Amino acid sequence: MGEVWRGDDTRLNRPVAVKLLHSSLSENKQFRERFAREATLVAGLKGQHVATVYDYGEEDSSGAVRSYLVMELVDGRPLSEILDERGPLPVPETVRVIGQAAEGLRAAHEAGIIHRDVKPANILLTPDGSVKLIDFGIAHLRGKAGLTDSGIFLGTLAYVCPDQIADEEPTPSTDIYSLGVVAYECLTGSPPFASDVPAAVLNSHLYEPPPPLPEEIPAHVSHAILMALRKRPEHRWQTMAEFAQGIRNPDTPAPPPEPTSTPDPETPARAPKRKLQWLIQGAMAVVIAILSILLWQLPWQIPGFPGHGDNGGNGGQQFPGIVAESDEPAQDDTPAPGQSETPDVDDKSNKNSSDDSTPESAEEADTPTPANDNDDGGNDETASVPRLKGKNPNDATALLNQHGFHNHNPVRTDPQDGKKQCVVYRQSPRPNTTASTDTTITYYYRADPKTSCDGNDTQSDDDPPPNPHSTWTPHPPRPSTTPHTRLRRQ
Repeated sequence: MGEVWRGDDTRLNRPVAVKLLHSSLSENKQFRERFAREATLVAGLKGQHVATVYDYGEEDSSGAVRSYLVMELVDGRPLSEILDERGPLPVPETVRVIGQAAEGLRAAHEAGIIHRDVKPANILLTPDGSVKLIDFGIAHLRGKAGLTDSGIFLGTLAYVCPDQIADEEPTPSTDIYSLGVVAYECLTGSPPFASDVPAAVLNSHLYEPPPPLPEEIPAHVSHAILMALRKRPEHRWQTMAEFAQGIRNPDTPAPPPEPTSTPDPETPARAPKRKLQWLIQGAMAVVIAILSILLWQLPWQIPGFPGHGDNGGNGGQQFPGIVAESDEPAQDDTPAPGQSETPDVDDKSNKNSSDDSTPESAEEADTPTPANDNDDGGNDETASVPRLKGKNPNDATALLNQHGFHNHNPVRTDPQDGKKQCVVYRQSPRPNTTASTDTTITYYYRADPKTSCDGNDTQSDDDPPPNPHSTWTPHPPRPSTTPHTRLRRQ
């Protein structure tokens, strides 16, 4: 939705994060209202697990209005980066992260604010293990009219609540469900409903039970998460405090089974109408999701179009110290520790980071994914697909063989500035899914045609990435209405 800069508050002598509404949205009144509301909502929140907003304003630059927020600069990394880098987290770490996130959301709920976009990319972890919630840009103030028309939901598909899909009034239970999805992903490495097809994800949220959690996870943790993922709000935890207590306390009794069917309090004459409304709203949500994905990808496909290239504009040139942020950001293949005031900031490498509403990042979506070639030779043996991301192609092949997958399709793509070579950055099927051992596993890695990728040419995580900013030094914008805030390149 915007660009995030590191800045210096020269009046109070402190580092800050400055979030600028994207120039392409500067004339969109709805987005400016949403941006302003984020400042109003979060500025009123008091809690150690919510990033603080210091200031808000608008500037008139070259005849175009741009809104900005001045926020607390959080020294931390998005949970999405950590999961992408490490895979599933240990149970104690998951309980700690989810418990603190629940405390931050409880503070928001007590202030009458529903976040509505709880996901790993909006949960920052600081070096001391503390959790900070960010990006209340689509938050809903209870009792106030929202910015969207009826039938259109906001949120990220993998974490969206059934209530949002059905266009019901947001409640604390909306965030409880989404945080339950995050907890599930922390323990398994992927959300409970993961699919390349948006319609399938929506349908699963509405009608399918989540797959069981691994048996080695303590019973009280599994019970707490699965209760948060129940379809109807009245069957979930009723407050974030209850959810936090349930996932932390081993003595929490198991909740009663979820009712298989819920009696509709409406009269029989109105019940068919309500069912029809659900179907219409679900269809609208699918169409909107697909159109959003297509519109998001279009500028990246047309050379010369503003936003063409990996960096969202300027013909593929990158701005030092500035990162374009979207509501459905692209995943960074090279996460790095350091200061990160939003999930879209990486102070070390200045590259996009994220978590996405679509299963793959926007940068990776440019690479076509061939359909898996399944051999229907009668082999019924199945196995869990191993995680290949971050491995050398030869090591990925060896790992697949160890897991019983002998059909491989390695795909080499051209190298890019700032991206590691000879390192797998994408795979299909997704890791931790169960597939027939006859399934062809496709994985992608970047390498120059002359690079052998035999293990000696692979960049390690300790190697500094190439500097993509050596030939481009723009002048960063400075909010004219806050002369005491100075922006600088990182």
